Amino acid sequence: MKSDVHIFLKEKTVYGLSLNTTQALHEVDFEEDPWRHDCQYTINEKPKKLFDVKELSDKSKDVLLLPEEEILPHFVIALSGFKYLVYPLKEAIFLTRGLVVECMPNSEPKVTSLTSPPPEQLLRPGVCP
Repeated sequence: MKSDVHIFLKEKTVYGLSLNTTQALHEVDFEEDPWRHDCQYTINEKPKKLFDVKELSDKSKDVLLLPEEEILPHFVIALSGFKYLVYPLKEAIFLTRGLVVECMPNSEPKVTSLTSPPPEQLLRPGVCP
């Protein structure tokens, strides 16, 4: 069974929610939601905290995020169940190097490797030079 991981970012913390075809759902009752449409459901699971951007910055001096770098959810890619590829943005528009973050259960998240920067100066989608 294939599952997709959907990434959320709230207050510099990255969350993930795994969705698949056997996901437990709850039908929204009319009393709970006056805007109810046919077949409206909510997911029973809550997103799980993957890592905090500040935690990554403090642990490894080699990959310290610069003050002008930030992380957006659409530049966090799930490589496997516990590994994520994160592309920080410099000055909010330029993609920089990639960080491979490993989030093993019962241990602190850590950056295991770096990727080289893109060969061209890439801008994030929706930004005009």
